[in-house]
Amino acid sequence: MLVLAVVLFPALDRGATAEDEPSEVWAGTLKAGPQEIPMQFRVFETNGNRSVKLDVISQGVKGLPATIKHDGANVTIEIKVIE
Repeated sequence: MLVLAVVLFPALDRGATAEDEPSEVWAGTLKAGPQEIPMQFRVFETNGNRSVKLDVISQGVKGLPATIKHDGANVTIEIKVIE
């Protein structure tokens, strides 16, 4: 059985206003069995719309597009499968 766990915490202060600066950064570690992968989600807000980019720090991957959905206190971030 493979168990994945991600613990995220805010890594930057909210309130960035430049379009190229994220309004929030959520960073944490993906734990998959014995493997631990540092990663972060950068949240951008433009004209009331939010977009997210995933960075996999240990693998040098930056800017994978993701979508964000809010449902009350729940936040879901989806990443499309790369083929």
